[in-house]
Amino acid sequence: MKTAKPGTLARLVAKFFKEYLPRRGMTTHTLQSYRDALELFLRFVAGRRRCQVEALNIEHLTAADVEEFLTHLERARGNGISTLNTRLAALRTFVRFVASEAPEYSVELKRILAIPFKRAGQPLPLEYVGRR
Repeated sequence: MKTAKPGTLARLVAKFFKEYLPRRGMTTHTLQSYRDALELFLRFVAGRRRCQVEALNIEHLTAADVEEFLTHLERARGNGISTLNTRLAALRTFVRFVASEAPEYSVELKRILAIPFKRAGQPLPLEYVGRR
């Protein structure tokens, strides 16, 4: 798979919030929730890769990073199941959008979409925890 041009992810993020979500009639509250989820995720990934958020690209959207992000939210930030699932829902929506804009990345993006929502009283399945 070829590497996306620098700035592709940033352009997709902008298009997601300026065009894609507004066309779907999202409320201001939902837009803010999606913004917060994506910002937290991108900062998390940038921190793990020791780079600036602006340096991230589509290749940095991996299932392993999403899984570790969710684990981080739960363990380090103390987020509950509802918050974890809200963040995952926002990331899934963004990933579906990215897949429609850059189908050449669909294999890894489908792995993200396969990450299950967490149920009350159940830890993440072992195949989704700590996989890299």
